[in-house]
Amino acid sequence: MLKVILCGSVMDDSPSINSKEMENEQMEIEDEGYSDTLPTQTETWDHFIAYTDHNGKTRAECKYCDRTYAVDTFKNATSEMNNHTKACKNHPDNACVADNQTIASSCGSVTEDSLDQEVTRKALARMIIIDELPFKFVENDGFRQFMSVACPEFIVPSRTTIIGDCYRLYIDENNKLRTYFKTYEQRISLTVDTWASCDEVGLLIEKCLLDWGVDRIFTITVDNASSNDTTVAYLRRKFVNLGTAVLGGKFLHMRCVPHIVNLIVQDCLKELNESVERVRTVVRWDSIYTMLETAVIFQGVFERYEISDADFRGDFMPDGPYGKIGLPTKYDWVMVERFVKVLQYFCKLIVQISGSLYVTSNMFLDEISEVDYMLKEWLRSDDDIFVDKARQIKVKFDKYWGDVEKMNMMFICRCHA
Repeated sequence: MLKVILCGSVMDDSPSINSKEMENEQMEIEDEGYSDTLPTQTETWDHFIAYTDHNGKTRAECKYCDRTYAVDTFKNATSEMNNHTKACKNHPDNACVADNQTIASSCGSVTEDSLDQEVTRKALARMIIIDELPFKFVENDGFRQFMSVACPEFIVPSRTTIIGDCYRLYIDENNKLRTYFKTYEQRISLTVDTWASCDEVGLLIEKCLLDWGVDRIFTITVDNASSNDTTVAYLRRKFVNLGTAVLGGKFLHMRCVPHIVNLIVQDCLKELNESVERVRTVVRWDSIYTMLETAVIFQGVFERYEISDADFRGDFMPDGPYGKIGLPTKYDWVMVERFVKVLQYFCKLIVQISGSLYVTSNMFLDEISEVDYMLKEWLRSDDDIFVDKARQIKVKFDKYWGDVEKMNMMFICRCHA
């Protein structure tokens, strides 16, 4: 018996069914006794859905569009349906073919009218800026050869032209940023970590802010230097007079966290200066942490080198070029190994909070709290040397962040804003 599945329910095909209610409804056909009447198992029906119209006639509707066809159960005529499947624009297979043809047309047969030279040059200028490429890149033979194949209709600009394009792009982005500041009037946090400290740095910041039309400043982050105190005091007076300072500018001054962490580590290095200097002389690297971390791994190599190479030993003899420093001793290696464990954490901390391509102000509270926790854990260590180094760091740490009431409260606002 033939059954129809309509809107999720199964009903017998009987005269009691109102044919008008079945108009335009989609159904699946389950053939229980008439396998030779409807071609439900053919490939054609994979792309069509059978339904009964208001006249009680069976029709087939394309799954990808609204096109319908009458189904002749006696002739089993599906040729029109097959032709439609091959030509249907919404059919997934046909859509892929169309996309490939479009890509081929745009890449291989592009005309001067369809290629916007100005838009393409602007995209090229943006690529040079983002990837920090030299302006002469556009005159390189390899790039010009590539463009002659990829997009032969594009006129590759000269170095002088691309400089002008980059400058115009800078002006456009500059104007967008100015418009943003004027439209939304949000407070801005400044940093002058790339500016050299001088007596006129406050005037330079003021001039820059006037040029941008910005007077709503939240905080100013500077290094922990006395010269910067004068700069911040000058700007605080300006913002108070303008009536734009937050809480009278009390928390305007934000001390640079990476700079303070660096000061803490440098103080600890002074205690290890002799041992570190001996290892540094052997390795001759500039980065202290990277140098010490690698040197500890190759401690055995240096010890064997000292035994097997007379010239190496001679350099560190009393009359040698490094005689005053001498070779690393067992004690030096022990001290350096302990200190590497401490430096490892602080170096990762500085790298994370010194990022320039992402927001870092919201990290402070969590990071400093973790430092405080780690120092307390180190103080409970069974290693006396390790505990001694941790105690030295803890003293410096408490000087800046040991008392919450002495901290800049804007740190907390930043973390929870």
